[in-house]
Amino acid sequence: MVQDIGPSTRARFIEALGGTKTVFWNGPLGRAEDPRFAEGTRAVLGSLQRIEGYHVAAGGDSARLAQDLGVTGGFQFVSTGGGAALEFVEGLALPGLAVLPDE
Repeated sequence: MVQDIGPSTRARFIEALGGTKTVFWNGPLGRAEDPRFAEGTRAVLGSLQRIEGYHVAAGGDSARLAQDLGVTGGFQFVSTGGGAALEFVEGLALPGLAVLPDE
């Protein structure tokens, strides 16, 4: 059973992220809640601190994991509302925002 991404996969993720302007992260890259399998997630998310752009962590588990791994500095915005954040990015109506006046 695969529990974490390996060094070459980490390098490929980091290289791909280097050319982005926005990163929207929702979840780990393996079983990162177990410290034995957290290095892949830590390496990739830690690289965001060196990559220019706007980085969002969405979801309570994602926010906690980023905090636990010490990589929150790579994010400009951390949301504990993972499902709502994904729906917002998809352009779906959010009940909490739908009731607010447009003005």
